[in-house]
Amino acid sequence: MLERQLRLPRRPGTSFFLWGPRQTGKSTLLRSSYPRARVIDLLAAREFVRFSRDPGLLGGGDRGVEGQNWVFHELSAYRAYRAFAFELSYWRLASGIEVDFVVDDVRAAIEAKATRSVHADHMKGLGALSVDHPRVGKRIVVSLDERPRRTDDGVEILPATTFAERLWADDLLTS
Repeated sequence: MLERQLRLPRRPGTSFFLWGPRQTGKSTLLRSSYPRARVIDLLAAREFVRFSRDPGLLGGGDRGVEGQNWVFHELSAYRAYRAFAFELSYWRLASGIEVDFVVDDVRAAIEAKATRSVHADHMKGLGALSVDHPRVGKRIVVSLDERPRRTDDGVEILPATTFAERLWADDLLTS
């Protein structure tokens, strides 16, 4: 038997994705390394359908990272299935202010928030990005809010389902 060369941190400070070919032991490695961690396998049809139908399951408690993972999954799937090439990155200041997702060279900036009521504090990163990069395109907050809305300075606050609908309708990143 081969010895695994990958070493995972004992206690990761954030969530992470483990990419690689199928049937190579990624799930086994994660479960053995982090037996008490919550694992969401979006390749399992039941899990994918459950979270797609009710993104609110990602909210509550300290589950903001799961919301980020869901948004990342949607953006990645969109990029793959639509064959729409764009770069996906994040932006962060030394002070810790950050934006979860930046599409291409600031074509769009997207924050994922596990809250039912987005307020100004949730948009600090988008504001700071706009100061550093005045030509930033769309600024979007994906949240658990019930209705889409737009702030006075043009930030779109979208419920997760609206975000997914508009993304897959080619209404968010292509214009």
